[in-house]
Amino acid sequence: MFTENKTRFATRINFKKITFTRLRYLCCQAPKNAWRIGEIDSSFLKKILSLVRLLQKITSNQLIMSGFYKALSGLALFVSIPVLIHYLGNTSYGVWVLVFTLFQWVLLMDFGLSSVLKTKIPELQHTGNTDLINAYVKSTYKICGYIATGIFLLFVLLFAVLDVKNLLNIDFDSGFVIKLFLLNIFFFCLNFVLNTHKALFVSVHKGKFAEQSIAVTQVSFLLLLIVTTHCFPETAIETKLYLVSFVNGFVSLLINLIYTVYFFKSEKFSLKTKLETPKEYLNSIYRLGMKYMAIQVGGLLLFSSANSIS
Repeated sequence: MFTENKTRFATRINFKKITFTRLRYLCCQAPKNAWRIGEIDSSFLKKILSLVRLLQKITSNQLIMSGFYKALSGLALFVSIPVLIHYLGNTSYGVWVLVFTLFQWVLLMDFGLSSVLKTKIPELQHTGNTDLINAYVKSTYKICGYIATGIFLLFVLLFAVLDVKNLLNIDFDSGFVIKLFLLNIFFFCLNFVLNTHKALFVSVHKGKFAEQSIAVTQVSFLLLLIVTTHCFPETAIETKLYLVSFVNGFVSLLINLIYTVYFFKSEKFSLKTKLETPKEYLNSIYRLGMKYMAIQVGGLLLFSSANSIS
């Protein structure tokens, strides 16, 4: 009798690699009259496990998940536009778009370093030269830091020499305009350096994490923006622009920092190497980077002038 029951039990749950957590979940989803594990229908368990395997395949697919995260970030950006217009008003929203767009153009001043990372690291991984990879990544962060510092000092100099308020036709006090730009350029320069993790993820064939970080940033910004609109609804318009700039910069900084730490822990790369990248190798990187930069600028100019040509 015992042998017969044991055989029947084994037949009902004839699967491989069922973890305790999954079984507990399946027990909770089973019908109320099937609370014993031996009474759970094997077809029910098989359907659940096949669904879990399907979800695992989908989430591990870089192309599908990259498309999903890109769509999610686009949706969050689309939803945030009416929220910003309602909170800032038409004129102040135009100022915010001007500031945001200006610094997006400045991103081209990385001299194509992010694009070079995507091609050079796979090449070095193929040769198995881990030390040179670490030295190259460290050099890239150094160069990005120098560029970010140069950009910040350049804008400070421009604000001291030029009348930005009249130059850009902004209907606000000059002191406020300078402070607003400095706040945004400060966060931009920090994120300019930390943004390197996106190119690093792509270089190790994990591009979905680059898109995931963008999606998380956009969704987090949208949620905090909604909270800000409810907590500070009646403040002065200058304060609202400060708040939006701070929320945008802080969220981007925090998410970029988290994903940068995650990359170096998951991929076992290190910035503590003492090896210096050979100058000949750096020169070839600079030349390739300038080519990438020329292609990017040319593409933007072509895209911007397409309407005028047509």
